Amino acid sequence: MDSYLQPKSRDVQSSVGGQVKTKYFSNLVLKKVKKLTRGNQVLLLLFAMLGLLFLLNVALGSVNIPLSQILESLSGQSEQNVWNDIIWQFRFPKAITCVVAGASLATGGLLM
Repeated sequence: MDSYLQPKSRDVQSSVGGQVKTKYFSNLVLKKVKKLTRGNQVLLLLFAMLGLLFLLNVALGSVNIPLSQILESLSGQSEQNVWNDIIWQFRFPKAITCVVAGASLATGGLLM
């Protein structure tokens, strides 16, 4: 185990139920969270936009499917068989193909 994850004896605040809470570990986590650089923020924003646009791609079409129905279909709790067929047989494969094709084009452009 890395030495920076080892709690130091002077940092131990309490031991509750077998879990040791340390100032050291919480400070380490806070430092990692605060270290979001400009590049990481942009990357996080791009992945959030990819997820949003993926859901919009699945939701919008000749038959508009509500976002709540898409989430129910993902979890397997949907009762709308027609919408489940549309989502799983047509829209998800199309959306996944679009993401993979875009990533392939970006990788090809990077290599050129």
